[in-house]
Amino acid sequence: MSRYLYLMPVVKSLLVLTVVGFVGYALYGQVVKVDWQSLRMRPSLLALSVLLYLVYALALAATYRVATSLFGSPARWDKTIAAATVPQLLKYIPGKIATVACAAAMLTNGSSLIHAVFAVLYTVLVNVIAGILVFLLLCGHQIALDLGGTMLLFLAVGLCGCIAFLHPAVMGFALRLVSRLMKTPVPQQRVGAGAILKMITLQVMGWMALGLSYGALAASIFPTSVNDVVIITGAVPASVVGGFLALVSPSGLGVREGLMLLLMKSTLGPERASLLAIVGRCWQTALEVAFAVATLVVARQCRRSQNVADAVAEEQ
Repeated sequence: MSRYLYLMPVVKSLLVLTVVGFVGYALYGQVVKVDWQSLRMRPSLLALSVLLYLVYALALAATYRVATSLFGSPARWDKTIAAATVPQLLKYIPGKIATVACAAAMLTNGSSLIHAVFAVLYTVLVNVIAGILVFLLLCGHQIALDLGGTMLLFLAVGLCGCIAFLHPAVMGFALRLVSRLMKTPVPQQRVGAGAILKMITLQVMGWMALGLSYGALAASIFPTSVNDVVIITGAVPASVVGGFLALVSPSGLGVREGLMLLLMKSTLGPERASLLAIVGRCWQTALEVAFAVATLVVARQCRRSQNVADAVAEEQ
């Protein structure tokens, strides 16, 4: 049995390389057809893209704050902002599980690790629901035309299943199961329709901000219409959620780009959709690193200032 466990990383690596190679080949075949003379760079729209990504990160931090309040007092803003930004550095290496674990560790207050774990899991589930919801609202008609009503029905059924999982009875059962595995007391939860609605609303706002950030990025590179931005805003959440659910792929590498090409090629054209998928991956990764580093630097300065203040207080 242990011999097969050693083979799992090899199998995972082969799957990732296959997906990345297949999608990368498809993207390359379209990008080489791009008319580079028609492209331009508009710094004002790039700045708008950065601001919209900041809104997305703050919406995630606010969702963490609501999620932690379900199990006690809400986490401080500095902890939720750190949980929304710093773990993004771990999406590629070691991977998604490390990202979730890091977010839980940043939200915990010593003895409440189980509370933080479930707050993160709640947030992840709400994230998926809100992403599918934004996608269906903005791109449902386009998917029905391109991929048929069966795919749209499948997505709607999946959305209903995710919403049902948020029911307190279902989550209570999962809570007891994980508590038993972690050998910790079952934490009390205060899950109500108001809290769930607030979390979904925050995440819908966050996904809209991220999609609009991609829309501003696209408009800064090539001409786009209002309909193009609407489709981009809906396709980005679905692509990111799909990449997250592809557990074998680090940060959804290859899966996200393939979904973006699939969902946007009928509106933007395959060439521009492929270009946006590649540039968007690089742009978002750069923003994630920048925001995470900025959070760490600010947190370090705050700790240093607090230590100085404590030392002065002790001397007095």
